[in-house]
Amino acid sequence: MGAFTPQSKQALHKQAKTPGSGSLRSPQQIAVLVGSGILLSLGLWVVLVVGEYVTVGGVPFSVIVSFLQDNTARTAYFEGNSTQVHDRLSEMGVEEQMKGYYRERIADEVKLDQHIHQVLYDRTGYVGQAYRVNAQGILVLRQPVIRP
Repeated sequence: MGAFTPQSKQALHKQAKTPGSGSLRSPQQIAVLVGSGILLSLGLWVVLVVGEYVTVGGVPFSVIVSFLQDNTARTAYFEGNSTQVHDRLSEMGVEEQMKGYYRERIADEVKLDQHIHQVLYDRTGYVGQAYRVNAQGILVLRQPVIRP
């Protein structure tokens, strides 16, 4: 016992090469597994993006797509013209789109408005008239809202 005969070594070697045996995978099986993983990952990203679960820098993906499709907004952004970008985004209704996206997460309208303006300031450099930038780069209201 314990000693292998030449025949038993050949039998073990042949058994290890048999498709579907043990943990050895054929190149086709590996390709199918890798391809399936890639497709599953892409499918998950599509669901997340279409379902509005993904933001890029706080901006919903749908807003980014509409921004990139708008020649005026895109050109102003890449030229560094923050005022023109802000004006064009206002015309496109981007602020309202973003408020719709964040409204269920931020119920307070003043905080919601500040959050949207902060995200837009971080991306475009534009500071709205109602805000100023503090030393930490955070927008603060010029005149705080007094609530009854």
